[in-house]
Amino acid sequence: MGQIQSSVGLITGVPIEQMVNQLIQIAGRPRDLLTARNKDLQSQNVAVGALTALTLGVQFAAASLGEASTFEQRQATSSDTALLSVSVTGNPPLGNFALTPVRQATSQQLLSGGLASLDEPIGAGSLTFRFGGFLDDAIALDRLNGGEGISRGKIRVTDRSGASAVVDLRFAATVDDVLKAINTSEAVNVQATTHGDSIRLTDQTGGAGSLTVQEVDGGTTAADLGILLQTSSEVATGQDVLRLHNGLKLAALRGGNGLSLRDALADLEITFRDGSDALSIDLGDVSTLGELVDALNEADPARLSAAISSDGDRIELTDLTSDTGGTFSVSSASGGQLAEELGLTGAATGGLISGARLQAGLKTSLLSTLNGGQGYASLGLIELTDRSGATDSVDLAGSDTLDDVIEAINDASVGITARLNGSRNGIILQDTTGATANNLIIASGDGTNTAEALGIAVDVADASVNSGSLNLQIIGAGTKLASLNYGEGVGSGSFLITDSAGNSGAVNLTIAGATTVGDVINEINSLSIEVEARINDTGDGVLLVDQAGGTQTLTVTDVGNGRVAERLKLAGTAVEIDIEGTPTQAIDGSTAIELDIDEDDTLADLVEKINALGAGVTAGVISTGIGDNPHRLSLLSEIPGRAGALLVESSNDSLKFQEVVAAQDSLLLFGSPDSLGAGVLLASNSNTFEEVVPGLSATINGTSQQPVTVSVTGSDKSLVSGVTQLVSAYNRLRDKLTEATFFNATENTTGVLFGSNEALRVDSDLSRLFSGRIAGVGELQSLESVGIRLGENGKLTFDQEQLQAAFAENPQAVRDLFATKQLGFVARLDKVAEALAGEENSLLVNRSRTLNNKTESNADRIAFFNDRLSRQRERLLLEFFRLELTIGKMQSSIDSIGQIQAIAPLHVTPAS
Repeated sequence: MGQIQSSVGLITGVPIEQMVNQLIQIAGRPRDLLTARNKDLQSQNVAVGALTALTLGVQFAAASLGEASTFEQRQATSSDTALLSVSVTGNPPLGNFALTPVRQATSQQLLSGGLASLDEPIGAGSLTFRFGGFLDDAIALDRLNGGEGISRGKIRVTDRSGASAVVDLRFAATVDDVLKAINTSEAVNVQATTHGDSIRLTDQTGGAGSLTVQEVDGGTTAADLGILLQTSSEVATGQDVLRLHNGLKLAALRGGNGLSLRDALADLEITFRDGSDALSIDLGDVSTLGELVDALNEADPARLSAAISSDGDRIELTDLTSDTGGTFSVSSASGGQLAEELGLTGAATGGLISGARLQAGLKTSLLSTLNGGQGYASLGLIELTDRSGATDSVDLAGSDTLDDVIEAINDASVGITARLNGSRNGIILQDTTGATANNLIIASGDGTNTAEALGIAVDVADASVNSGSLNLQIIGAGTKLASLNYGEGVGSGSFLITDSAGNSGAVNLTIAGATTVGDVINEINSLSIEVEARINDTGDGVLLVDQAGGTQTLTVTDVGNGRVAERLKLAGTAVEIDIEGTPTQAIDGSTAIELDIDEDDTLADLVEKINALGAGVTAGVISTGIGDNPHRLSLLSEIPGRAGALLVESSNDSLKFQEVVAAQDSLLLFGSPDSLGAGVLLASNSNTFEEVVPGLSATINGTSQQPVTVSVTGSDKSLVSGVTQLVSAYNRLRDKLTEATFFNATENTTGVLFGSNEALRVDSDLSRLFSGRIAGVGELQSLESVGIRLGENGKLTFDQEQLQAAFAENPQAVRDLFATKQLGFVARLDKVAEALAGEENSLLVNRSRTLNNKTESNADRIAFFNDRLSRQRERLLLEFFRLELTIGKMQSSIDSIGQIQAIAPLHVTPAS
């Protein structure tokens, strides 16, 4: 039945709704009291939740004070930041370090010869840019003496005229630095050069005395360089100071091209003199020469022995079996090339096979690393005829290095000298006779075609012959991918190769775990497509050769956001090259970049073309304004340090370059140059040295021969920050406690948790902990001893200077106070905080649960009351409606009765 729509009785005029509301209000007083109680409980719960969070906040704020790193933080200062700045990157050891900023890194700069105009054509030709590939890179001094290096210091050189000079080698990093220091000494006339693994000194005075090299101040520098000597000869060759050793990384062998070891595959096959079964050897993941030798010796100790040769240049294998007519031989396992790289494929002498030289020397290159790493099958005789007509034969059969070739030619009885060419990538033979009657003739003297192989075969009326590039290999199968692109590596990801028949295969370097160029080559060659991968003929990249013979184009594309193929110089489409007389599609990942110069190109055009290459070199024009040819082409390497040394070849005679700024690494001497041995010299291709000591980096801002003192001390920064956060967190909790438990006697008001046992417990337990004694942790046993105090208002105050002074005086005591396990402040706070606000069965959490339960129970009762009151309201309204109806009926009856009129009595006449 519906409710009465009118709020006032239509019959009685009584305010029905008002009366019902008043009656319901009276009846709802128990519900209202319960609702008010529930709101109070909810407020309490909110306050308890806030206390829980703030208590945990105090615990979390203190957490850092329990960590060792907070008390082990370091700060580093430099005594001269204008020369050297330092920064902490980890946890360096405490102490003072002497660091001498010897040299800043420089980028190479080259200048061409003079040109007359910016706008006139310079003539057709080409320029080739390549980083690395120099044939005379000097070895680092740290590689000498079996990897022990040298003790840097000063030496005294006395020439045969009796003149003497002290040569400062405290900052020498390479053999070149040693040679330069001796050769530029103005007090003596001695020329220093290299001879194989030794330094050679030549007296140029013509004097009759002794050529002498002595130590200075008790050092051992001369002895370490092998030139501690006294001789009456004009020429003195020092001792052999470059030898293979067990700790030498395989990646450093063969001019830095390493060895082609294969993962999970045999590397070598060996047969023995006794005719027993051949031995297959998998060398696994060896990384040093010592590990390689050990692996060979462990392969079959009864039949095979391996060792570094007595001259320290090669590996020797010995057949331990008896000679019964068999053959002792070594070959690469199928698909490998390790035996060839080690030079072990030659015939045995008895039971001994001696390998190839694995290190070039102090300042030269192995012949085996020329011709793109293919070397020369065999060198033999060359016939030399100078322009005066004199002739001589030179036998190059025993040559291991380019220096051996140059020295053999220079020892010939003709007026011809050999030296490196201007680009330092080949050799030049120069007629020194001054004669013009005959041609300069260089020819092969046997069937080895030696002169042709070396690029010096000539019969011309000219005074010189230049071999051009001998293509020193700079990338091999053992080259680390991380070393490519000037040390930036190739990144990770995948690339897709599609052969000319349309077949595709993907190489994922990440899944393959590839770390070397050889790994990449092996992955490509294992694909089910007709593409062969190998080192290219110039030895500076990977070559992909299509073998499908299809009609489509061989292509390589990077997959996704990776740039692996691009960084390997393989991304793109193939071009046709001649392979054994057959045009073949190929992609050459050479790192060299060739630029064609058109006939009408001007100097300005050339600058624009070079800068558009993206070859890592910036071109510009230097105009002197002097002379008929005032303009010069400037080339600046964009790669700092030695790695940015730019090898430029030009076919245009007007574009011959000379180096005006050398590419040099920065040098930092760890130690004082005045100490015996002068410390350790560090090199970097930038001016920043990461981890100069563990956890400390240094940046050279200027140079000096005096050390800068770097002080590493303990830092209180994290400690102060941690205590500041703790104090702040506690005071926020204190503010909340005050707000929740206040009592205002004037207004007779209280906080929502006034009288709450939980609030009192939080207050008392934490106050007691922060102000009480912390026993068993050592010298400091209270927070007050480190400047943390409870004030009169219950809040913490923090005296930062007192904490810093305590930490400076006894850092261990401060650490023990906070961080001692179980007994320290943080451990105690953890226990208190967990008891008060921890997730499991803590005071505040349990109180919150109780309040939640009461609130939910009350909510149910309130809902019950509301339902009952609603029904009561309906009933009252219905009763009033019925009353209205009843009254209405009564009113209607009264009205009806009121309309009734009296009827006159009938008068009856009696009968007569």
